[in-house]
Amino acid sequence: MRRPALSLAFAPDQPSPRHADILVAMGNAPPCRVRFESDGPPLRRSGDALLCLGLIPAMEVDAPLHISPPPGPALANRVGEIVTLLRRWYPGLSPLIWSATGNPSPPPKGRGTALFFSGGVDSSYSLDLDRARIDTLITLVGADVPATETDRVTRLAATTRAVAQAEGMRHVLITTDIRAVFDSMIGWVEYHGAVLAAVAHMLGDEIGHALIASSADEATYLRPWGTHPDLDPLWGSETVACVHHALAPRFSKIARILDKPHLMAGLRVCDYDDANCGTCPDCVFMLNALAVLDGFDRAPTYDRADFVDGRVIADGRGTRTDLLDMRAAAVANRRPTDLPHAIDRAIAAFDRRDRLTRALALETLHRKFKRWKRRRRYLRAAAAPSENLRR
Repeated sequence: MRRPALSLAFAPDQPSPRHADILVAMGNAPPCRVRFESDGPPLRRSGDALLCLGLIPAMEVDAPLHISPPPGPALANRVGEIVTLLRRWYPGLSPLIWSATGNPSPPPKGRGTALFFSGGVDSSYSLDLDRARIDTLITLVGADVPATETDRVTRLAATTRAVAQAEGMRHVLITTDIRAVFDSMIGWVEYHGAVLAAVAHMLGDEIGHALIASSADEATYLRPWGTHPDLDPLWGSETVACVHHALAPRFSKIARILDKPHLMAGLRVCDYDDANCGTCPDCVFMLNALAVLDGFDRAPTYDRADFVDGRVIADGRGTRTDLLDMRAAAVANRRPTDLPHAIDRAIAAFDRRDRLTRALALETLHRKFKRWKRRRRYLRAAAAPSENLRR
């Protein structure tokens, strides 16, 4: 049985042209408001943005999707292709039934090229690689750094703004609380690329190309992910192209940006601590890379004392090629001494776990259980007062 419809529309009472707040209604429950705010250019009330934001959650919770205003014909005509790709990646996703009402938004004026920039390795590498064509850096607050954590937001904004100033580029800060509503319907891993595409459409009067930094090399094709070479371009429109940018192994990216002081000054790879915790998988990889490259003196956000020779974490299929790339450099540079063997051990252990996981279909079972919980949660929310939707 189909769930009650998931409806997205722009709020009629926008605080300013810099806002594109969205009313999200689940069934007949009163809508809750999702904030999108720019610190500079106005935001378009784009139907393309609404389709990007609503499509994956609607499939996950098995709800018809309704949006107003409608998207442009380019994105609307690619819905079937997007749905087919997602259902191949994630068996059990529902087919999409969607509708749209209202008048289409006027075509945007998109002209410049923007890069989504978080101050991490991937977006820093994309910036250094393609700076000649980039004129705007977009930083999204409310993704991995919640907008409510004001100290972290201030540091993130200052860091990314300083890079934009050093590069002579415009910096745009977009603040949203979208995860407070949509985390109950879809995982951020699957959803984040669609959110970036939606922001690109909201900035469609300013940009014609939005670059989304790749998080891996060609091995990306082997795993479903929220940003992907096959998926990102499908979110584009007649005038806004979404580009999956710069496929390269993580170690090679670090090696390239290491001699760029303005990129290294505030480099942030840790999801747990603005100061970089030194123990999570991303931090451990970074510490090992700095040891191989003899780069601690060029990485002010990392402490050599946190490095432990032989400590390697292989926590996913996407890290496998990154570790092998780093292993080759460690052998060539003959430092650190135990790293090549530690990488071999970590990959072998991961491969054993991965074979067992696949044999027992554990990922499939886990995903089915999460989807069951999300669909139950959606049904409850569709009948609940709107203040309960964020719990």
